[in-house]
Formats: sequence, structure tokens, C-alpha cells
Amino acid sequence: MRIEWLRTFLALAETGDSGAVEHELDRSESRIQTNITLLEDYCQVPLFGDRNEWVLTPAGTVLLPKVRTTLTDIDEFERIGKPRRRLRLVSKRRRAGRWDDADIATVKRDLRRFVRQVDSILAQSTPI
Repeated sequence: MRIEWLRTFLALAETGDSGAVEHELDRSESRIQTNITLLEDYCQVPLFGDRNEWVLTPAGTVLLPKVRTTLTDIDEFERIGKPRRRLRLVSKRRRAGRWDDADIATVKRDLRRFVRQVDSILAQSTPI
């Protein structure tokens, strides 16, 4: 799964207008269509019923708030991580601008946890 698929899904679900999404995400119409198709294939369920008006299916409606929350968490994670990379000095023994081993382990753990969370959300949104 790619974050780009989730961003495309969220933008289309909120606007219902692929032209606005093209401008907002700086993606072509074919790229938008491909992202949605790949996300639907990954979820194994259609998320939009009408591709002309981008109307959500029940599965898409269930997934929407979860994707919104997930992308908010990703944006927060990226926002928090960026200042740490700019640190000039972590300690006297470390070179400027480098993450120490504990930070790298934390980032890897958080990313693994995030992937499990997204997979769990998608598993819950599949129709019965």
C-alpha cells in the first residue's frame, strides 16, 4: 500500500471532483484512476460506485474516516520527525545531523505499527 493511494482516495471522497484532485495533488487523471484502482485491488472491494461522480460505496464510507485519521497521523509523524533531522548536535560523540540508534529503532517500530494499523483498518472495511 502506498500513502499516495490514500491521499488520492481522501481527496476524491472529499471533493468528488477529479479535476480538483488533479490540481491539488498535481497528478494526471490517469494517475488518479490508477491509484484508486490499485487501492481497490489492495482492499479487494470497490470504494467508489460511480467513477464519473466519485460516489463512495458503503465500504468506501467505512474506510473514509479511518484514512483521514491515518493520514493525519502520518502528517504528524512527518512533522515531528523533520526537526529531529535538523539537530546540529545530538551528543559529543555523534556527528551533527545524524539520528542516533534509538531514534532509528523508534522510527522503524512506529512504521511497522502503522502498516499493521492500516492493514487492520482495511481488513475491517471488507464486506461480509
